[in-house]
Amino acid sequence: MKSFLRLRSSLISIYKNNEIILNMLAKFVISFICLLSVNSIVNFSGHGIQSIIVSVFIGLTSLILPMYVMLIVMMGLVILVASLSGLILSAVLSGIAAMIYILYIRLFKKEAVIIMLTILLLPTTGIYLVVLISPLFFGIGGIGAIFCGGILYHILKIMPTLINTAFNSGLKLDTIFAQIDVILTYILGRTIYDQRFLATMAILMVVFLVVYLIRIWTIDYALYIAVFCGAVTNILGFSVAQIMIDVDLNLPIMVGSTVICALVGFFVSFMSRVLDYNRAQVVQFEDDENYYFVKVIPKIELSPKRDNLYPYSAMETMDDDIIIEI
Repeated sequence: MKSFLRLRSSLISIYKNNEIILNMLAKFVISFICLLSVNSIVNFSGHGIQSIIVSVFIGLTSLILPMYVMLIVMMGLVILVASLSGLILSAVLSGIAAMIYILYIRLFKKEAVIIMLTILLLPTTGIYLVVLISPLFFGIGGIGAIFCGGILYHILKIMPTLINTAFNSGLKLDTIFAQIDVILTYILGRTIYDQRFLATMAILMVVFLVVYLIRIWTIDYALYIAVFCGAVTNILGFSVAQIMIDVDLNLPIMVGSTVICALVGFFVSFMSRVLDYNRAQVVQFEDDENYYFVKVIPKIELSPKRDNLYPYSAMETMDDDIIIEI
């Protein structure tokens, strides 16, 4: 136990000493990879070195801009490329982007990072990490981020076909409404009307909800139980979906990936906090207006000089220089 706590203290100390740099680096990496992925589909800046240079340049703006602004920038780039094939497609995509912003992003700006991670990881088993770990730090609004990310990913996936459809529609159809109908029908057919898409999104959102609800539950080891139950829900959900509607996935790989992601979730939970549940106490008191029922759980801390474990409640009598407070 001491060795794990010593490692934890060292890692957290490194993070705290370089918090600003590490956070900026993480934002840049996520933005850069997203830009490369988007460019590989819609080709807003060419290919090869040119694509990397443009992605790096735009990604550097994430160092000063919030993640939700970077998400809006990427949606704008996609709309700009779509406008080259016709104003109708760009208008439809602008409408979808505006709806996502008005109904979700402007209300849950911090959850924009979940949207970007969903876009990146949805085609891989890495998406399990998003739904198992993000509920440990984000609120219930993260469920909407999973769905928005899924919508945006599938729209990006069919963008080449959409551009071709918009071009052909412009040649063959006489009315604007007919062109809009063709584009919307294709988008809805690959998202909202797609049974596999809905099943995948439903499972991922349920996993997020399970982890979140257990995480906020006042039980011992809530974080670890939340990750475990989320992993079980993920395995059962995709197994049932595979049997019922033949979702495109490899069950052994899905199970193995979920187990690995759950282990990562346990590690993140351990890094987040370590509590001494054996020393938990219930405190009750009241005033003129309220009655308070509070459960106090001491943190377990490591003294680097004495190499001993101390509950957080005992730290007040110790010197600050020998305690690593987390």
